[in-house]
Amino acid sequence: MSEAPATFEEALERLEEIVQKLEEGEIGLEESLAAYREGMLLHRFCQERLRHVEEELLTVLREAPAGEDAAAPALQP
Repeated sequence: MSEAPATFEEALERLEEIVQKLEEGEIGLEESLAAYREGMLLHRFCQERLRHVEEELLTVLREAPAGEDAAAPALQP
C-alpha cells in the first residue's frame, strides 16, 4: 500500500479489490503475501474508523436532551 486511505470508503473499496484478487488465485505467492499484508492494514484502519465513529455517536447520544435519544439503548454497551 503506497499511502494510507483518506476515508473508510476508500479503504473498504481497496480491501474488496484485494479479496477479489486473492480469490481469483491468479497471482504469485509473493504478490499474494503483499496483498494479504495490505489487506490486514486496511482491515485495521476500517476497524479503527468504525470504533471511532461509534464512540462519537455514543457521545452525541449521551449529550442529547432527554426524550431525543430513543435509539441510544440499542447502541450502548
